[in-house]
Amino acid sequence: MSATKTDLIHRTLRNLGALPQGQSPSAEESQSLSDLIDAMVADLNARDVVYISDSNNLKDEWLIPLGHILAWTAAPEFGAANDQALAALATQAEMRLKHIESIRPTREILKADYF
Repeated sequence: MSATKTDLIHRTLRNLGALPQGQSPSAEESQSLSDLIDAMVADLNARDVVYISDSNNLKDEWLIPLGHILAWTAAPEFGAANDQALAALATQAEMRLKHIESIRPTREILKADYF
């Protein structure tokens, strides 16, 4: 099973304390976070933290770390720009994503350059 953007948005709002248990996010909250997801994924790809080819189909093990990173990215919009706990969690989440991806074999066929 894989996580979706909706799962990531719910996880992020929970991390921000903006989504009580059993509640649904408002359309504005969902759209605000949805607008940030692609930019966050592009940033993580560019910095070689993790390679995410499709932000609509996320690996389950990425959900919690990505939720922490997106929460820190969205913190200014939710009044938590100075929350150092979110900053620390985002930093730890990036290290966790690097670790998750560094220990996994790719199982891809090596392409060789023949002379």
